Amino acid sequence: MPNLPRANDRLVLSPDEHGRQMAVYGLAHFGKSLIWYASEIVFAYYLTEVAGLSPWAMGWVIGIGLLVGALLDPLTDLAFANALSTAHGAATLQWTGACVSAVTLTGVFLNCWIAPASRFAFILCAAVAFRCAYAIYDQAQNAMVGVATTTQRDRTSVSALRLGLSGLAALVIAALTTWLARSGGSHVSQLGPWFLAIAVALSICGAGSAGLLYLHRGTRGEAGVADAGRTSAWEPLPRGCHLPLALAFGTALTIPIFSKAQPYLIHYLNNSMFWGTFLGAGVPLGSMLSQPAWSALSRRYTRREIVMLACSILLMGGLMFWVTAAEGSVAAPLAALAIGAGSGGVAIAIWASFGDAIERTNGGKGWSFGLLTGSMKLGLAAGALGLGAAFDTIDFRRGDTTALVTLMGLGPICGSGLCMLLAARWRR
Repeated sequence: MPNLPRANDRLVLSPDEHGRQMAVYGLAHFGKSLIWYASEIVFAYYLTEVAGLSPWAMGWVIGIGLLVGALLDPLTDLAFANALSTAHGAATLQWTGACVSAVTLTGVFLNCWIAPASRFAFILCAAVAFRCAYAIYDQAQNAMVGVATTTQRDRTSVSALRLGLSGLAALVIAALTTWLARSGGSHVSQLGPWFLAIAVALSICGAGSAGLLYLHRGTRGEAGVADAGRTSAWEPLPRGCHLPLALAFGTALTIPIFSKAQPYLIHYLNNSMFWGTFLGAGVPLGSMLSQPAWSALSRRYTRREIVMLACSILLMGGLMFWVTAAEGSVAAPLAALAIGAGSGGVAIAIWASFGDAIERTNGGKGWSFGLLTGSMKLGLAAGALGLGAAFDTIDFRRGDTTALVTLMGLGPICGSGLCMLLAARWRR
């Protein structure tokens, strides 16, 4: 009979029996999310308002970086298949990716010290280097949802934990961005040192939390069964993964437009600091606070029903924001809360259902979350290019905030409609 590793030799994610390991994993995900949302929420605003790039150039810098990331995510699954087949190996690989991501993220925010003639080339190289490093960081952390869990309930719990802590990280980044956007006023281009200092602090948090998980990775790399149970060849795309992939692309293409454009609205719409802070916190706060409810509902209802309910809330929030935000109404931050809650429900269904599709209980090689995050980054890249083109036609710096509000509202509205059409095909 083969020697199976003891429970304390392995990293196991389960809320019932391994709460401490769940907490350490959650902290590592929070650190990773800080770095991710720094690139998602801050990059566009920083590149145009601080680094001085045109909206069109900003779109291409972000779009090309995300396209590279989308390609590298599934390739990472192939190149590091052995490491990603166990929680031990994934935790080790994650720490390496975190350290390199920290260095390259900091490099992006050195851009304001580069001569204007070389600025576009520098920021493009730095952004692509960051996406390459982050692909390793991200896929190693995501792989643990599949290889460190054993039941559908555990995967749903881990997905809810991840999304809740992602919301908390987004809340931190949104608060920092709101403060910078409002405090800089017309001199926001002079805040380059502040952006760099924040990037260094976030990098330390990401690398440090990944290092803590590395210390808890255990001493055994096996997943708990004999080597004879491992598969030696890669399987075709798992059955049941196509719809989550389509949903991931659709949500990434549309919904993040709201958060990317948010710092511009907060900066250029003359409203109170309180209103701007509440608006900036709305989406991450809604996503974070709604996760316990979505997790509980997921145990009673199908993935299809969860997506339909979440999209209804998302649609309501987008419409409410579109109607009320241009006048600085208090309803706009409440609409942002609804957008966050709706997008959080869609996200938990996507991550949990994709985790079900790629489940591997024998530690064998196979597809991991690179397919899912690759689909998301393809959608984000297309959305970034579209945002850059739209910003070239919107004169938001001279008070054209109505068009900016329309663009922000259309993101969740279109996303909810697209996801409803896709989820209607979901089999019970």
